Amino acid sequence: MERLLNDKLENKINTLPKSPGVYIMFDKDQTVIYVGKARNLSNRVRQYFAKLSSKQAKVARMVSKIDDFEYVIVNSELEALILEANLIKQYKPFFNVLMRDDKQYPYIKIDIDQDYPRIQVVRKVENDRAKYFGPYQAAHIVTELMDAVYKIYPLRSCSKDIEKAQARHERPCINYQMGRCKAPCAGYITKEEYKKIVSDAVELLSGNFTELEKNLKSEMLKSSEAMNYELAAIYRDKLRLLDKISEKQKT
Repeated sequence: MERLLNDKLENKINTLPKSPGVYIMFDKDQTVIYVGKARNLSNRVRQYFAKLSSKQAKVARMVSKIDDFEYVIVNSELEALILEANLIKQYKPFFNVLMRDDKQYPYIKIDIDQDYPRIQVVRKVENDRAKYFGPYQAAHIVTELMDAVYKIYPLRSCSKDIEKAQARHERPCINYQMGRCKAPCAGYITKEEYKKIVSDAVELLSGNFTELEKNLKSEMLKSSEAMNYELAAIYRDKLRLLDKISEKQKT
């Protein structure tokens, strides 16, 4: 299935930069029908119009409807990924929905409406009141980030019914022993104390590090002045982790 390019498309393709970016495809009614990302815009967009007979039927069908396209140049592949995700949410292009596979980029979710919100990794953003952070480019990035968050602001990751667990006087799990949870299931922390941890974790994942860093430094100095050097060392380690997270969250 060959397709002759019109002059407008051919001229645009010939002037595409070899930069990372996002391309937006339009049909003859100027409706957005597809959004994609590219490491090299020139190479990626050109591929759609070459040797269509070897392409999947859905892709060929989409290309047959392209009347025009626009593109946005970004600084990195990660920026392209994030912009692509946002544009797909905004326009909901028909062919993105049609050709989407089961691979979804991971997000970190905190359901702030719960009394004791859990922190979890999800692959789908739902229309609820939870806080979502992402998308992240790879699962290992989320794993490293979650591990660091647990060490600074230990939130529960389990799906327990906390009220029932407290009524049964359950013992805390190994996450409590590892310092990765404050064991609300065992009643070891109040709702107010837990909400403060949640608030700080949300600030951290939102990239608001200044106040968090200030608070951790203050606690470290207080512990040191009280000669509680073990606690001071814990706050020192948390500050180091906060610095690592800030680098991961900048994008």
